[in-house]
Amino acid sequence: MKLILCIIFLFCFVPAQAQFTKSVSLKPIQINGGKYYYGLKKVKDAYSLEVPLGEIDDKEVNRQYRGFKNLNTAANWVNAVPFIYLFYVAGNSSRSNPSRISATTFWTVWGGTILTSIGLRIAAKVKVKKAIDRYNELIFTPETGSLYYPSPALGMKVTYRF
Repeated sequence: MKLILCIIFLFCFVPAQAQFTKSVSLKPIQINGGKYYYGLKKVKDAYSLEVPLGEIDDKEVNRQYRGFKNLNTAANWVNAVPFIYLFYVAGNSSRSNPSRISATTFWTVWGGTILTSIGLRIAAKVKVKKAIDRYNELIFTPETGSLYYPSPALGMKVTYRF
């Protein structure tokens, strides 16, 4: 009987140590020379910022970051177009009826792919920049006075807004 009471006491009155949450303060994100810094630590790329940007749980930040991911995915798919064209032309030719690849068509497809991909990547960078700006705006606290962190790299910085 004492054993049963001890077990009930342990389960009812002793707090479970495995069920606690740790509060972590969010750090500002900086872009310096095309590289991303979370706090003062360099991160690999903008995809590495998904967790801190998602932690803020803001509709605008989530929408901009989702747009960044969608535009990058579209750019990756667009890069496959010239190869699909080559496979299509190669598949429609045979020894008795060789189909010739028009140089003009090939270079038009290739050039259009490169220009479209560059445009999509630039638009994706703008989206992630907007998400980071909004994120930094939301984590700014009036108690600290500013979001200034010393720059992890030396050099000149140019800021622009769209």
